[in-house]
Amino acid sequence: MLKQAKVQYYANEIQSSQGDQKQLFNITKTLVGESKEVILPTSEYPKNLAQSFSDFFVDKIEQSRTDIGKSDMSEESNNDEFEKTLRRRKTVSFWSFI
Repeated sequence: MLKQAKVQYYANEIQSSQGDQKQLFNITKTLVGESKEVILPTSEYPKNLAQSFSDFFVDKIEQSRTDIGKSDMSEESNNDEFEKTLRRRKTVSFWSFI
């Protein structure tokens, strides 16, 4: 009987949310068990928790900078190869007309 009541309740909720995608999405999240409650880490010592967050974001920034540096070097290498290819093609096309 309880299961039937739940089925009927959610069927009514879904029916009443016709055209409201946000409401329908929230109903679906509830049905699949996703909670709206945000669970944050706890710590006996707030300063340690703050330091952990700080360390996490500092590490993320450092890693991003490293990745960007690698990407820039890779782009320079790709540009060099592209320019070499263009030079070869110009040479070939110049000689093909002579």
